[in-house]
Amino acid sequence: MTTDPFYNLHAWKTLREAVKRRDGYRCTVCGTAAIPLDVDHIQPFARRPDLALDPSNLRTICRTCHNRKRTRTRGKPKRRRNTRRW
Repeated sequence: MTTDPFYNLHAWKTLREAVKRRDGYRCTVCGTAAIPLDVDHIQPFARRPDLALDPSNLRTICRTCHNRKRTRTRGKPKRRRNTRRW
């Protein structure tokens, strides 16, 4: 799995630490302070790159909750757009 170069940017690393500090180094989903903690894009980075560095679109989340979120979102079939034009 290739990591997006975005995650190596100084701006991302600095903001990621600020978000963890803002959230009290606790998972905003389950409340644990378990390590490791990730910083999650609420609106996915792939869909909303314009929000990638917006603190209001970021939350601290433990690895367990993050994996649950990924499993839920990856397993869903893509929604089909209505291609009919009336």
